[in-house]
Amino acid sequence: MENGSITIPCTYTYREDLPTDTQYTVHWGKPEGQYCLNIKEEIINSSGNVIGKYKGRLSKVQDPTKKHKEFITIKGLKRLDGPIICCEVTRTKDSSEYTWSDNYGTYLHFTGDQSISQLDELIAVPGEEITIPCYYPQETTQADKTVTWYIGDKELCALNKDTIYTSDEPHRSNGYSLINFPTDVSLRIHRFVGSGFTQYCCQVTTINGTLTSRRATELVSVDSAASSQFIVNQPNNIIADTEGSVTLNCSYSYNSDRDVLWVNIYWRINSTHGSYAYHPYQEMVHPSYRGRTNITGSADLHIQGVKKADNASYYCFVMIKRCAGPNQYLQTISYGEGTRLIVKEIPAESLKNLIIISISASAILIILCVVLIVLKATGIICKKKRRPSDLKVNMNDLPDKDGEMCEEMPYCEISIKSPEQELADDNDEVTGQGEMESRRTVDGEDGEDESPLYAKLNKTKLEQKNPTPHPVQGEEIVYSTVLGPTSQYEVEI
Repeated sequence: MENGSITIPCTYTYREDLPTDTQYTVHWGKPEGQYCLNIKEEIINSSGNVIGKYKGRLSKVQDPTKKHKEFITIKGLKRLDGPIICCEVTRTKDSSEYTWSDNYGTYLHFTGDQSISQLDELIAVPGEEITIPCYYPQETTQADKTVTWYIGDKELCALNKDTIYTSDEPHRSNGYSLINFPTDVSLRIHRFVGSGFTQYCCQVTTINGTLTSRRATELVSVDSAASSQFIVNQPNNIIADTEGSVTLNCSYSYNSDRDVLWVNIYWRINSTHGSYAYHPYQEMVHPSYRGRTNITGSADLHIQGVKKADNASYYCFVMIKRCAGPNQYLQTISYGEGTRLIVKEIPAESLKNLIIISISASAILIILCVVLIVLKATGIICKKKRRPSDLKVNMNDLPDKDGEMCEEMPYCEISIKSPEQELADDNDEVTGQGEMESRRTVDGEDGEDESPLYAKLNKTKLEQKNPTPHPVQGEEIVYSTVLGPTSQYEVEI
């Protein structure tokens, strides 16, 4: 997209036994023609300097996890920045230099370009049916067009000329067909058997001209001979619950003296020929898994939102690209024996009961809270204070000051003295007589607290908090029961 940005990686390898004073530098440029063999315009030179029109828009970063990998990011993209970006590596030892590069570079596609694109590679298991996608502009979907597929051994489609299918003569294309001509011109291989030619190219011709994919799709066949040096391991079974997530483990080991350039991971469903639960290209993932799967760790498959339909076997495929010489590489694939995912579904009746219980419990709690708030607001509840450390209420510890036994309720006054005793105390000059009498009542022979608590309800103060008129004037006496942690008291109010 114009005015957008793009990041292009460059991965390279070299012999580790070369002298330590050998230096390597990465520089970038645009080629003359379709190949990166002849650079006509430098973007970043061998000194690491950004050239000309790319100044201020281009940055270079080395991958911190791999010493043989660098990236460039171009901002504010323009059509003149393309169409091909090449990466070159120069090795310097003393006064000698050697430069090598990727032959074909990275091709920049802009929105609105009239061009065809294909995937770089696909894995192929002998005997399976394979679809090779071909993406082309929607303007070319009219029926009056010819679709041709070519095969060869070159990455550039301009070099592959052997025709294997043409829509003008479909009856002559034994073993091949198009997915849904004319809207989908992807190639279907009915039964892959493997051959010396592995590169497939798509071409579409209309009244407006011919469009050909620049780079071919390589079919990488599973190599049974590689199993001795390339092993993929999976667990036999994993159990998961519906609506949750699960991770299917996969590990691999590879023994070779060749440097590994990169690794791709694939997961297939039910068989080694099955659909993809995960693929580096999202368009290849089965619709029911698209957006729900990703790779964690080195090769583990993580599935989100597990469904009953996910109950299946999953096969882990690992593709390794390794160096085979100057500007040459080989790709090897191996796969595991499969992991059975057992999905446990919560019974509908149990789920329904769980929901009902949860709703009922919540409703009861809400009702209780409302009742308690109403009772406290109307002054019906008057809690007697006690120290947190007290395990049992001791009547001897109760103070005889009014108002200390309620929680900030000035209209509720509690005392251990009866109204008669308080009246007598007002006329009695001898202090302590009433208190001694109360203590004799509290500390009975059986050690139980049997003395009542007396609470006076001051209606004048109560009406200041709750202005509802009361029909009876003065003070009233009612009886209630107060439950303590270990005792029961009768409270005379």
